[in-house]
Amino acid sequence: MKDTIVKTIYIKAPPETVWDYLVKKEKLALWFEPARDDFRLGEEYNLMSTKYPGKILVHGTVLEFDPPRRLVYSFTHEWLKQVETEVTWELMPAFGGTRLHLTHSGFGKSHDPFRLLQDHDEGWDEGFAKLRQLP
Repeated sequence: MKDTIVKTIYIKAPPETVWDYLVKKEKLALWFEPARDDFRLGEEYNLMSTKYPGKILVHGTVLEFDPPRRLVYSFTHEWLKQVETEVTWELMPAFGGTRLHLTHSGFGKSHDPFRLLQDHDEGWDEGFAKLRQLP
């Protein structure tokens, strides 16, 4: 698991609310990047640039979709040189809120695993800081 980012945060909102921030295009834009469409099982997704209109930043395919418990999708972009990594979200009720667990794996296949792990680790921290404030 040395090529894997693992993070857990707690959000004061029920799993159903947090789930929507992971899969609904208008909610993804509030903490991550705007999506072209809502995430759906087996379908490709695109996260779009706000700086360069029409440019796709991140893309992949939704592999598992079990609302509001588990979401898995492939994840790649130009800095990964199109190497596919995998993002897994697990949501659990926690004392009136949600325990949100992220696993982002597959960086060992990339051209510069350590730098990409570090960059994505920082990126998830930035997103989580925003996500904690939303619901």
